[in-house]
Amino acid sequence: MAGSFQTSRDIFGNPIWKNIVEFRLFFLIYGNAIYSEEGYRLADDLVLQRGEWCRSTRKLQEDLQYIENRQVKTYSTSVINRCIKKLERMQRICTRTHELGTVFTVLNYEQYQGFGSFVKQNMEQDLEQRKNSVGTEEEQSGNNNNKDNKDMNVKKEIKDIYEFWNSLEIIKHRELTQKMSSGINARLEGRTAEEIIQAMQNYKTIISSELYWYTYKFTLDKFMNPKNLDQFQSENNPFETYRKQKGGGQGGRGRTNERTTGSDRASQKPTEYIGTPGSRRVIVPDDFEQQLRNFE
Repeated sequence: MAGSFQTSRDIFGNPIWKNIVEFRLFFLIYGNAIYSEEGYRLADDLVLQRGEWCRSTRKLQEDLQYIENRQVKTYSTSVINRCIKKLERMQRICTRTHELGTVFTVLNYEQYQGFGSFVKQNMEQDLEQRKNSVGTEEEQSGNNNNKDNKDMNVKKEIKDIYEFWNSLEIIKHRELTQKMSSGINARLEGRTAEEIIQAMQNYKTIISSELYWYTYKFTLDKFMNPKNLDQFQSENNPFETYRKQKGGGQGGRGRTNERTTGSDRASQKPTEYIGTPGSRRVIVPDDFEQQLRNFE
C-alpha cells in the first residue's frame, strides 16, 4: 500500500510501546486503515469505512515476520489472536468477521492521527503569537488583556470543535450559529476541547459500525446537550454500552418486561386439568392429592 500517514508522538509514552507484539500488530492495523472519508469498496458486500482494514490471520503472520539470529521467524496464529483480543479489551480496536478475513476498526482513529494534539498546538501557537504582538501599552493593562486572550482562545476552541464536527459528516452545518456556539461554550466550562472532540469521534465510530446498535444522528447543538455528550465520553465506556449482544440484542439497554401483557395472556394455551374437553392428556394439579384426601 502506497502513501503515508501521520501519528501522534504521544504513542511513545503509551504502555503499548513496551509490548513489541501488540505494538507491531496495532501499528500495522492502524497504518493500513482506510483514511478516505468516502471509504473503500473491497467487495460487493464489504465497504471499508475510514479507520478500517481487512486482513486474514495468515496474511497477518506474513506481515509480522521478523528476523532473529539470521532466521525469519513467524508468530503463531494463537499469539496473533491473543493480541487481537487484548487490543479489543483495551478498546483500541473492534473486529467483525468477513469471508475475506477479519475487518478491524481502529477506535479513536482521529486521536491516533494526532488531530487533538494539532488543535492544542494551533491554539497554543495562536496564543503565543498574540502575546508576542502585545505592546508595552497593552501590557500595562494586564488584567484586561488576559481576559481578551481568554475570550479569543475560547472562540478558537469553539471554531475548532465546530469544524471537527463537520469533518465527521454525520450532519454537516453550513454555518456556526449562536445556538451551537452557546452549547459548545457551556460544555467547555467542565471539559477540554480535546475531550469533546474525542466524544464526537466515539459517537461517529459507534453509529458507523455494525458492531453497535445505536444509530441515531444528532445535529451539533443537540449533541452538545450534556446527557448526549456525556454518554459518548471515553470515561463512560460507550463502546461497551452500545455494543450489540450475540443474537442482535441491545447490550444492557433492551430489557424485556417480564410481566405478561393482555395480548400475551390471550395467546397462551389454556391450562389442562382432569376432564378438560378435547384433551388427550391428564395433567394433575399440584393440590389434587390434597383434594382427594379431603374426600376420604
